Amino acid sequence: MKKLIAMITTKREPLSLKYRLLNVKSLDDIDLVETVYDPFYTGINEHHQQVKAHTEQWVLYHQMYQKSDEAFKTFCKADIATLCAYCYREESEDMLNIVTDFVSWLFCHDDFKCDPIQEVAMNRMMMGVLFTGNHPNTEAPLIQDYPLISQLASALLDIRKRLLDASPDLDMSRFTKSVNKYFKGNKGDAIKPIVEIGVLIRGLTICSDDPETVNVDDLLQQACTVICCTNDMVSLIKKSRENDIEDFVMVKREEERVSMNNELLASIQMCESEIKHFETLKNNTNKDVPLFIGLMEDGIRGHLDWSLETLRYKTSGK
Repeated sequence: MKKLIAMITTKREPLSLKYRLLNVKSLDDIDLVETVYDPFYTGINEHHQQVKAHTEQWVLYHQMYQKSDEAFKTFCKADIATLCAYCYREESEDMLNIVTDFVSWLFCHDDFKCDPIQEVAMNRMMMGVLFTGNHPNTEAPLIQDYPLISQLASALLDIRKRLLDASPDLDMSRFTKSVNKYFKGNKGDAIKPIVEIGVLIRGLTICSDDPETVNVDDLLQQACTVICCTNDMVSLIKKSRENDIEDFVMVKREEERVSMNNELLASIQMCESEIKHFETLKNNTNKDVPLFIGLMEDGIRGHLDWSLETLRYKTSGK
């Protein structure tokens, strides 16, 4: 079996290369060594393991999963705690617990299946939880039909309460707006509320942008694009075996019949291009928001490290 090697340079270790191995199965003669352009710091929160144990118990406590279900095994393999520990390296254990629980909540929410009309109604209930701090009526027909909605509402209410307990004067407007946009838009926008909850726990104030500079929301959108590209790059082998043509490089393969080597090269080159575009935008952004920019950079690098490490992206043969 050949090994596909992606070498990731780290800003923290500028003189060395960090090697990552991805197993390749059932593909002919792939032996590609590439350097992925990545200018951001890496590292993992020291409370990682404690938070992982906490969050697995938290989702079970709120009955978002049952321990014996395959869905819970999938959740554990996704290892959301590792993602958050990479994205939030310096947070206290309590704050990292809140972030990880919220991202786990998003994961469970995304796995929930119902028809589009019911999904809209459910999301309105969740926004009501964020805005009012009240649990929706458990006698509502939708909750009677889908009891998990009540569990999701209870879990989100718990997150809201812990955020406000930590900082009673918290302004949650940007955060709730980002969650609402996520509900209405592309699932690839999940990075936005993950960044915005960081704004809350770090007590950041996002200043109004100078009209002559790049808007921070445009920069955040570009961070989402970078993360989608890096996720696609890392999961390319698995997606190729599963014929997932939603992936950019898989679409190119269908349209142009390009080789697997060229697909991977195209994906790596696209990542580099999008990261450099992020840096260009960052350099033209209001200098009053460096901590907010830092959250985005940590999010990009954290997603990359997590994508390379998590079992969720390894081939089924592993």
